[in-house]
Amino acid sequence: MSALESVLSSVKTPAQFVNDEELFSIPSYQRPYVWSDEAIKSLFDDLYSAYINKLPHYYVGTLLTAQSNDGTFELIDGQQRTTTLMLLALACKKKGIDTHLTRFIYIDKVTTASGGKNEPQLRLAFKIRDQVEAYIGHIAGLADYDNKFPGEAEVEKNPYLKRLAGGLATFENFLEQIDNPEEFANYVYEKMRMVNNQIPLTTDLNQLFATMNNSGVQLEQADILKSLLFKNIRSDKAIYNAIWQACENMENYFERNVRQVFPKTQWSKLKSTDFAEFDATRFLLKPNETNSIEESVLENKDNGLTIAQIVEQTQIKIKEAPSGSDDEKTEVYCRSIISFTQLLLHAYRIYLHQNEKDDFEPRFHADQLINTFKPLVNDGNEKEIKAFIEFLWQVRYAFDAWVVKWVEKADEDEELLILCNVSGSYSNNNYYFSRSPLEHSEISLLQMVRHFTADRNAQYWLTSYLGWLVKNPNADDKQVLSQLESLDNQLSLANIEQKPASYILLSCNLSEKEEEINNPQNYLDEYLNEHHGVRFRHYWFQKLEYLLRKHQSHYLPDINTNKFKQYRIISRNSVEHVHPQHEEYDKQLKDGYLNSLGNLALLNVSQNSAYSNQDVAKKRIDFEAKPTFDSLKLKHIFDLMGNGKWDEAKIEQHQKAMIELLKRHYTIEVRESVQNSVSGVI
Repeated sequence: MSALESVLSSVKTPAQFVNDEELFSIPSYQRPYVWSDEAIKSLFDDLYSAYINKLPHYYVGTLLTAQSNDGTFELIDGQQRTTTLMLLALACKKKGIDTHLTRFIYIDKVTTASGGKNEPQLRLAFKIRDQVEAYIGHIAGLADYDNKFPGEAEVEKNPYLKRLAGGLATFENFLEQIDNPEEFANYVYEKMRMVNNQIPLTTDLNQLFATMNNSGVQLEQADILKSLLFKNIRSDKAIYNAIWQACENMENYFERNVRQVFPKTQWSKLKSTDFAEFDATRFLLKPNETNSIEESVLENKDNGLTIAQIVEQTQIKIKEAPSGSDDEKTEVYCRSIISFTQLLLHAYRIYLHQNEKDDFEPRFHADQLINTFKPLVNDGNEKEIKAFIEFLWQVRYAFDAWVVKWVEKADEDEELLILCNVSGSYSNNNYYFSRSPLEHSEISLLQMVRHFTADRNAQYWLTSYLGWLVKNPNADDKQVLSQLESLDNQLSLANIEQKPASYILLSCNLSEKEEEINNPQNYLDEYLNEHHGVRFRHYWFQKLEYLLRKHQSHYLPDINTNKFKQYRIISRNSVEHVHPQHEEYDKQLKDGYLNSLGNLALLNVSQNSAYSNQDVAKKRIDFEAKPTFDSLKLKHIFDLMGNGKWDEAKIEQHQKAMIELLKRHYTIEVRESVQNSVSGVI
């Protein structure tokens, strides 16, 4: 029997791992923990959404384990998500949350082979990474690890420990922001599921890895959906297959995808705006090109497709350009803020609206794709399915034209979230469309606010935004910004959930339905003057960053030009108390001021940790010494403070200025944006 045939699979929750007293070890060949704050937030958002929606279970992926002679299980694959689960349990313990999830951290008593009893043992052991294990053991409160703890200075210096500490702090921040963290943590303990694939200890791991890496195409829900839809397409299958391929590669620009799947197109006769809609007389395939699976699809139109046939169809990939063409090499040029599956869901919502149908009922999530598209798959005729695929082309064009992407610039150390301009030129006697990054515009900055504060797995704002863009393909920068600000403002004040609100915005203003939107003046005064502390909605901090940059000349008149140019809106998840909660000299503020908007700023975890509980004057020195600004709100605070004290009067003054800035934006500028909006959605 082969190694793969002898794999034992089971579905397990954290509670079941605890009840079975299973211990895991991270093999020495595994890479260190690398999950970013963004990845952690995405998982947290997903888990919290499942909890809020009372889903019976939530799957987070698979584990591949092998049981050792001592009874522990080596984590061959899945150590990143398992370590992340450990960090969530540790965050619950640090925050004093009364939850069974903390039982995942260690086994209380371990019975040895000789019948003796050992002290508590971590459920997750790290071979050859003693400092990592000592750090986790110390955070867990296990006395055996206190003498082994490397110390805070080493944690800050060691990149592996620093990532673990950052992930732990990120979870702590998220737990502070939600209602009923105990119930949420218990939901994770009982309902979060992982598929545990256990292989025999004698398995040749080299052979197993080779098998895993060469086992062919991994089916995604989008691949299966494509097969189901294409069952009903009898004519021009190759053309619609090519349209789908041009849309599905999210790691390249749309016009590059189109060039690769429609090679006979006369590119020199096209403008970039010609990509807005599919035209079969303009975008040309090779003569007689067909899909290799077309006949089998037709033969099985009543019985459906086999897995082998689905795999065969998914192997029809975008063809590589001829070698030597630098402009058309198959490589990653950009990274999308959403997946192709998410793009399909947004496109389907807009398509339903255009056809005067209600929004789909399933929750907006990649794992609901097949269920969501059931009406089109089961009841849609060939004409309707073709119409949707052509409409998908329009949405993808609008997405690439007006939605930010992660792009690497030659003069930057990391990716930037920006828009790119399209231009055409001749190279080696061929005509190409190329992209060049734009400077940070208000359109891109406001999208950053939305992206970093919205549900990462849905980004509902994109439905409203893309719907308007498809309807207004000739809009200019001013009109697009005006519309985006209007959509953003209305979604931020919505009295209903973001999914129905974004669908309503495809046809009208929320303000036309008074019960579904808050009055901006009343809401901003009431909410922002309350003392929410770390539970303030992060959106309002990021929105202030956008507005302070937009109105820099008024609110930050003496700003360092070079630092200001380098500033950008980034992912921030940690609320910083400017006057610390536990100030190093034990200075106190009057009741309420500590947790008011005027004393708070939003930073990322590492920035917040660096300021710690220092005196405000020391924080200001550290802030000014940095090559760019951690936060424009923090800059306004330190400018207002000057060389004086940061006291209740200054806190109140700053808070009043920020609230007035928001109120002005939600009245005068919103009214202007609606008036200036081009014909169409709003």
